[in-house]
Amino acid sequence: MVRYMRTLEFYYPHLVQLLQIGTTHEGRSIEGVKIGIDINPPSSDFEQNHNEVVNKTQKRQKRAFWIDGNMHAREWASSHTALFIINQLIASYGKDTFLTKALEQIDFYIVPCANPDGFEFSRSSINPKVCRKFIKFLKKIFSIRLWRKNRSPEQCTRTWNGLLCCRGVDLNRNFDFHWAETGSSLNACSNLYSGKRAFSEPESRALAEFLKNNNEEEGERVFYAFVGFL
Repeated sequence: MVRYMRTLEFYYPHLVQLLQIGTTHEGRSIEGVKIGIDINPPSSDFEQNHNEVVNKTQKRQKRAFWIDGNMHAREWASSHTALFIINQLIASYGKDTFLTKALEQIDFYIVPCANPDGFEFSRSSINPKVCRKFIKFLKKIFSIRLWRKNRSPEQCTRTWNGLLCCRGVDLNRNFDFHWAETGSSLNACSNLYSGKRAFSEPESRALAEFLKNNNEEEGERVFYAFVGFL
């Protein structure tokens, strides 16, 4: 996925810019692309060398359209759709009048996988020899394939039956907008666990900070997959 985006930047530098959004708990890079035509290129060598003194408000602003996928690890279809959109935008530039005009008026920010740790875990396998009973093996397989959260370190809570330790935070519920309200949980073992606090996770912090630092005229749109379907 990342190699594909880097290849696109190499072959289409006038259209594609690779984005480094942040780093996950396990050290993976969250990457995406910005697709669009620069409508404010330097008009002279002087302007190019003194870019920092050019007032940004004097430049023409473009609208921004944000797409992210795989916020939940198991929802692979959302990252596939994001990659398809990337391919269509690039392949259609200069050929499709509507999309060519769109790329001249809108910057598309696309992050196919916002949860790389969880995504990789959901794609991992388990050695059947580890599980003595077939039923236990099946449960383990499904717990991996249907993993939803990121891979933050275990948090333990004391129960009547001893300590219960679980990993991961639901990144979609870790943002500060209506954090820990209806539809989320403060139980670390819940699939809806919203974290110890808003933006407790490096993935959600990185996405929010990037959006804040790259604010353009318009808001955002997010692709979301439910149980693998868009």
